[in-house]
Amino acid sequence: MKNIKSLPFVWLPLLTLWTIILVLFKDLSVDDIEVYVPLITYLLISFIFSTQYGLLLSDKREFLFTKLSSSSSIIVCFLISTISIFSYIYGYLDFQRSLLFISLPLVANLIINEFISISNKKLDSNINQWKKRNLEIEGEQIKRSKENAISREIYISNRNKWKTFLRESLTKYSNNEEIFIEIKRILSIVEYSSYFRDDLSMEELVKIKNSNDLSLIKTILENIK
Repeated sequence: MKNIKSLPFVWLPLLTLWTIILVLFKDLSVDDIEVYVPLITYLLISFIFSTQYGLLLSDKREFLFTKLSSSSSIIVCFLISTISIFSYIYGYLDFQRSLLFISLPLVANLIINEFISISNKKLDSNINQWKKRNLEIEGEQIKRSKENAISREIYISNRNKWKTFLRESLTKYSNNEEIFIEIKRILSIVEYSSYFRDDLSMEELVKIKNSNDLSLIKTILENIK
């Protein structure tokens, strides 16, 4: 079915070429059947090249680079075989050399296509690895984003608890000038300090609330930057 779709672009020109070659062979008026061996070989090989080219044109899965490389190889090898058969017809090549130059491009094309196939698999593998890595990076970014969101929520919660405590403490420690000054200082930086991102801030808040040691409370407050 795929080759039928490529009929106008591949098979019609090939049939025209075959017709020209058959007419030229007919004009040779040669009775020796061995003379027709290069012709039969060429017809078979040109059919193989055309089939490969038709399949390549209809293959949607191949990369553009692979298509260009494979199609160039097929066209060049096909032209070499075609030039060889015409050279044989006009006497520029003898029987053995014509068979060699008609057949050799098919072997060369198979080798070239094998290298292209290996390169294509490598390219496909690299693309899959690249896609996989992108998915991993995207997953890591989503994970970090969630962690940052959780960290921010904890930071806001810690900060609000401290703000509440500090406002209440303004009255409680109004008679202690040193602690009172520290409380006012912390209130001025509470919105910006990274101290409240740490779990230590909540541990020390609990210590302050549970302690009557003014010296300890003052030390903790002084260390908040």
